[in-house]
Amino acid sequence: MLVKVNASISDEAELIQKLEGLTATLWDADPISDDQIAAAVVSRGKAEFLIELDDASSMDSLFETKPDLFLTVADSGGSVVFQSGIHTDTDFSHRDPVSDEAKTTLNIVFIRRK
Repeated sequence: MLVKVNASISDEAELIQKLEGLTATLWDADPISDDQIAAAVVSRGKAEFLIELDDASSMDSLFETKPDLFLTVADSGGSVVFQSGIHTDTDFSHRDPVSDEAKTTLNIVFIRRK
């Protein structure tokens, strides 16, 4: 199943929201090696990712079903200009309380790591 992650990127000065055309990369934080999940272009401080749920929830082991997501933003030369804190145990299995349908869109605000 495909899941959409709408990422809003924020820092205290909010300068990142004025930048356009940078590359945002969504990662799964892991003890040994972080896994790249997807990349997208930043527009007005936001990035949209489409990811395969099976890929995101099983990158390291059969026991990891809720990835620990973080975001980096790099300029055209590949230098990281923003790195967020980690959203631990991101649950892609939320269901709508009324219809009981699986929610396929997550809206996450990524804030600069301190």
